[in-house]
Amino acid sequence: MESYNENQAEKRDKYLKKNWKKITVNSLKYMFFAFMGLVLFINLYIGVCSAVTKEAVPQCFGITPLVVLSGSMEPAIMPGDVVIVQKQDIDKYKEGDVATYLAGNVAYTHRIIAKEEGVFVFKGDSNTLVDSEVEATQLIGRVILRIPKIGVAILFFKTPPGMLLLVLIFILALYGDEIFRKIKKRND
Repeated sequence: MESYNENQAEKRDKYLKKNWKKITVNSLKYMFFAFMGLVLFINLYIGVCSAVTKEAVPQCFGITPLVVLSGSMEPAIMPGDVVIVQKQDIDKYKEGDVATYLAGNVAYTHRIIAKEEGVFVFKGDSNTLVDSEVEATQLIGRVILRIPKIGVAILFFKTPPGMLLLVLIFILALYGDEIFRKIKKRND
C-alpha cells in the first residue's frame, strides 16, 4: 500500500513539474473569471434592481451593494470599496453601527453616534463635523460586508473604454489559446 501511495506521489510530482506553467496560467485565468464574474454580478444586480424599483438606491431582498466614493469613513471603509447594506428594523440600529441613509438622492454611509426616538446622528470616521439629524425613514440599512477596492473596477467598467476593454478581455480569455496557437503556427 505504501509503494502505491509513493508511486502516485511521484506521478503527481512529475506531472506538476512538467505542467506548472499550464497550471499557473489556468489558475490565473479562473481567478480572473471569478473576479470579473463578481464585478459583472454586482453591476447587473444594481442595474436590474434600479430598473425594476425606480428608486434612488435600489434594494433586492433588502440588500444593496454600493460603491464608496468618498474618504469620509477612512480607514474603516476606503474610496473604491463596495459595501453591502442590509435593511433592518429601526430598533435594531445601535450606536457604533455603520449604516447608510438617503439625503435627497445621495446615499451616505457613516457611523451612528447617537440615537433618540427615531432620530439618528451620523458622523464619518474621518469627518470633523456630525451630519444633520437623520429620520428613521431615511435609513437604507446597516453595512454587513465590505469588499475592498472592487468598486474601482465596477466604476471603470461602466465607462465606454471600460466596456470595450471588458469585451476584449473576455474574447481573449475565451479564444486566446486558439488565437495564440494560430499565430505561433503561422510564424513557424
